[in-house]
Amino acid sequence: FEQIVVVGNDCLDLTPLLLEQAFQALEQKDVVVGASRDGGFYLLGMKPCRFDLLRGLPWRTARVYRHLLERLNQHQLSWTTLPALQDIDSVRGLWQWLKHPAHADHPLRIWLCRLLQEAQLHPADQESWPAPLTDIRYLWQRPPPSLFL
Repeated sequence: FEQIVVVGNDCLDLTPLLLEQAFQALEQKDVVVGASRDGGFYLLGMKPCRFDLLRGLPWRTARVYRHLLERLNQHQLSWTTLPALQDIDSVRGLWQWLKHPAHADHPLRIWLCRLLQEAQLHPADQESWPAPLTDIRYLWQRPPPSLFL
């Protein structure tokens, strides 16, 4: 690939505008990174594609973003960042996102609340949830709503 932008599927605040900004950033920089507030990242764009930069990073830790930036500097690549966003790594994180007033009318919030209601589950009572539902990845196996159409 001449350029690539990859995103995580657990950042519910990622917007088409941020994706557009990522591609615009690649017109001037080698790499663009969207940091997650937990020390990871929700978006990574590169030109050209350099998967070798990702080998050996401390994935699934609060250090991966910092290590990535250090590696970019070691390879003397130009880079920029997008705004830091919250990703969702747990049911507790999902519940916090659902309760946040800024998300009241978010289409994904409406869909997730409907999904939880259908399953007769309340995020605050997660101890009583069936085991697969306590793993946030279960929710991503459901068909997503059409958010950007």
